[in-house]
Amino acid sequence: MASDNQKTWDDCLTNFGINTGVGLGAGILLSLLFFKRKAPVIFYGAGIGGGYSYYACEENFKKLYSKIK
Repeated sequence: MASDNQKTWDDCLTNFGINTGVGLGAGILLSLLFFKRKAPVIFYGAGIGGGYSYYACEENFKKLYSKIK
């Protein structure tokens, strides 16, 4: 149980870093190419990546705790 919980947290934090970074990169790219270097586009991309990571973590924890019950 503790090992599964720890692995789930590790996966969540890793996914958060990767997805937020990819979203940030996509936001920078879109900002440079299409939106004349406007900062909100960059933060929007990072927010999408972070939000997707949150959703994925929530699903992982639901699966973990459904095994416990």
